[in-house]
Amino acid sequence: MTKVYQAFTEISVMLNHMDNEIINKIPKSFILFIEKNKDLKYKVNIDWSKKINDQPLLKETRIILALLYRDYICSLEEKNKLLKLDYKELKIQELVRNKKYDLKLKNIKNKTVQYSKEKNNMQSVMPISKKTLYYRIKNNIRIFILKLLSKNI
Repeated sequence: MTKVYQAFTEISVMLNHMDNEIINKIPKSFILFIEKNKDLKYKVNIDWSKKINDQPLLKETRIILALLYRDYICSLEEKNKLLKLDYKELKIQELVRNKKYDLKLKNIKNKTVQYSKEKNNMQSVMPISKKTLYYRIKNNIRIFILKLLSKNI
């Protein structure tokens, strides 16, 4: 979570260097949120002579900048294009996750089937006798009586 606060610090520094025209497009509540939650101990290392893509920014900072651009700064047409691209990317990631999940489920099912086959094989090799409570009591009484009789004779 500290990376997010560090990203807020980087965003705050960038906002301080942006034109007022761009800053006015961003809601004041969002800017206040960033200012309130930034990491005051984090030292930002931005070279203003380089482009943003050439900067050593945190991944979280890049994500927040992309969202700021998409949601507040760009034109409506560009926003729709970006939203479509995001939707396609999410669908691709969802398909990949589903395939991984399906493979995991398939492996679990295979292991379960294999385990049940092994269990069935063990049961067929080793007969398991299930003695009822009545049978065990009856057998213990019979053994006790036989012992008593053998002592008396």
